[in-house]
Amino acid sequence: MSNDKYWEKYLERVKKTRRHYFFQKMHLLDGLSIQSLSKVLGWIKADLAYVTKWGLNILLQIRAYGNLIQREYGTSYAQQWLRLMYLTFVVPSIPKHYRTRLLFKQRNWEMADDFVLFHGRVQYDFVNRTSADEIEILRNKFKFCQYCDELNIPCADVVAVYKQGEQIYQNFDEYPVPATDLFAKDLYGVAGDGAKKFTYKDGFYSDSSGKQYSSDQVIQLIKTGSEKNSGVLVQKALENHSSWKKFTSGGLITCRIVTAINPGDEHSIIPMFSAVRMPLGNSDTDNYSKGGLIIPIDQQTGIMGSGVTLKPYDDKFELSKHPNTMQQIEGESLPHWKEILEFTLDLHSNFQTIFIGWDISFTTEGCCVVEGNIGWASCSYEIPFQDSLKNTIYPELFEKWMDKIGAV
Repeated sequence: MSNDKYWEKYLERVKKTRRHYFFQKMHLLDGLSIQSLSKVLGWIKADLAYVTKWGLNILLQIRAYGNLIQREYGTSYAQQWLRLMYLTFVVPSIPKHYRTRLLFKQRNWEMADDFVLFHGRVQYDFVNRTSADEIEILRNKFKFCQYCDELNIPCADVVAVYKQGEQIYQNFDEYPVPATDLFAKDLYGVAGDGAKKFTYKDGFYSDSSGKQYSSDQVIQLIKTGSEKNSGVLVQKALENHSSWKKFTSGGLITCRIVTAINPGDEHSIIPMFSAVRMPLGNSDTDNYSKGGLIIPIDQQTGIMGSGVTLKPYDDKFELSKHPNTMQQIEGESLPHWKEILEFTLDLHSNFQTIFIGWDISFTTEGCCVVEGNIGWASCSYEIPFQDSLKNTIYPELFEKWMDKIGAV
């Protein structure tokens, strides 16, 4: 099968999971009846709500970013509106992806129909077929840390776990919390949900805004957070290695490295693509969705490209230097890259899940895994590389695994 055939087959899977309008679902009706009519009216109502919601959002997107885009990229307001309408209602997607894929750039817009945008449902269906028993380990951050600890894989130390306002796990002797920098995050969170760092000094803990808390107040804040979601994991905060500190104003940097088990040799791990994520300003996280910088990296050399942000920083969506430290990024080699990549490939050999997006940091103690992601999102490649997932080995590997599963 040619590469184009692999891609066409994979993209067809993705398109089936995208939103469909009422006229695209008429074939699902079982003849003419009152029940069928009621179902169609429900679909039409949902479609009208969808068009209204995102039509207004398009106008808000243009109001917020239209002038900057026109000035920096030469894309007129009319072009922006037409492209946003096509992306949102024809593809269909959401207006935000107009910025995430930098579709106001002509080169990127010419590839608009090739971007995957969303493929979460395809990913989870695949994992359910192949390694369902590992889903909970990779989704539950506490279980992931326990699993890594059992295998002596470097991971941030777990301090405590809270659910529904109650502590269900403790790994410290001090009361009520260790006198050290802490990092709290949602137990099942994605994209930096619930992430908050507490920096310890002279008996108090400070957050990124400089607000101080006593140890009791920190615990109360964490307990309250655990009541609003599935729980909160508290860990000892990791610190960037000295060679990485020039790329950040303080927050932890991670590499997003997506790897796959080779369908032709299940003892071999393939590194598909990688990116570096750097926090901006005083952010606690490096997540792109929270305003961080995501940067493509050449897997052979460790040389970084230009970074991309979701919201413009200093009126720029693309940055060749870190805007806070003024450290050059584009064209620079990420220190210890080969060591990080080797660590990640070894790490994946401890898991049965075929495709995993790893978040890896290089700390004062060396390589450390932050977490592994089943739903690593197509944006892990498409945003930093400003290119379609089509141009990676992923569609071919995915379809070869699907053929292999089908044969079994």
